Amino acid sequence: MTYRMFISYSQSDWIVVGPIRDRLTELGAEVFLDRDALHYGERFRDRILPEVERADELVALLTPTALRRAWLFAEMGVALRCDVRIVGIMYGGTTLDMLQELGVLSLVGDIHHVVDSQHIDDYYGQVQQRVTAADS
Repeated sequence: MTYRMFISYSQSDWIVVGPIRDRLTELGAEVFLDRDALHYGERFRDRILPEVERADELVALLTPTALRRAWLFAEMGVALRCDVRIVGIMYGGTTLDMLQELGVLSLVGDIHHVVDSQHIDDYYGQVQQRVTAADS
């Protein structure tokens, strides 16, 4: 069984998202990223929401720009409704106080589902374990 991951992000954060996608793919996860999968003219909503629903894990890149993006919250809401694991990666000056104020911590579950950039390698190790378990 393949471990499926969906990355929620802001297009302006592509320089950060690309390497995250590459690393998750190297770990053996099947990663859905709209930039890679959507075709011109394709109905965004019709494609994105089902991809979130079938994911095992939603990775939300939590940057100040992404936190102003309604789709970040919509995708996290769908993941929450479908019992998809949600992990937030803080980057670019995002703080726990900001996440608390915006209600993001209640969406992801708690502080243990938020990773700062200093602990990203620990997170990748945990993803590797989930990928391996899914393949068993």
